[in-house]
Amino acid sequence: MDALPPRAVTNPIRRKLIVDRAGVLEIRADELVPGATADVIVFVDAPQAPARTLVELIGSGKGLLATAREADEYIRKEREAWDS
Repeated sequence: MDALPPRAVTNPIRRKLIVDRAGVLEIRADELVPGATADVIVFVDAPQAPARTLVELIGSGKGLLATAREADEYIRKEREAWDS
C-alpha cells in the first residue's frame, strides 16, 4: 500500500455510527461535496460484556463465599471469635 502524501485537515467530520448487519457504515453530512475524495479511518469500540445482576455477582469473585449459608457460617464463626 502506498503512503498517502501529507495534507492539512481542513474540516474533519466526526460521527458515532452503528455498523449494520452487512458490516456497512453510512455517513451523511451536508459539508461533503459530491465527487470529492475523503480519507476514512474507523475505530471500532470493544464489545461490552453484558451487565450482570447482583445475584450473579455474589460468590463469583476469588476468595468470596459462594452461598448465603456459607456467608452466615463465616460471620457466626467471626462473632464467636470476638467473644472468646
